[in-house]
Amino acid sequence: MGSTGVLYNLYNGVAAMTAQDPDAQDPKDDAAATAGAHVLQVRKIGNSVGLILPKELLARLNLVVGDKLHVSEQTERVLKLSPYDPKHARAMTLARKAFKDYADTFKELAK
Repeated sequence: MGSTGVLYNLYNGVAAMTAQDPDAQDPKDDAAATAGAHVLQVRKIGNSVGLILPKELLARLNLVVGDKLHVSEQTERVLKLSPYDPKHARAMTLARKAFKDYADTFKELAK
């Protein structure tokens, strides 16, 4: 994985839209779809569900089978996918523990 930063954003359930849904809006009407964004469909894969990423997107993002992604939920049903970095994950775990252990101290410092 040579890419850093945000790999792809899935916004407001667009990725969950299915062609069989009669109430679903046409992705061609979506401004993001006309700006080069990909509309993905959640599919059943064995006993799980997943997203199939087009090969053009994989190539552009420098992803290959087996790469790991970190998923973080943001506001308004936005998912942020970024390359998984074990060092960053460990640092975030330590930071969360410090914020929890020293919550009172941080509250006082924020005043």
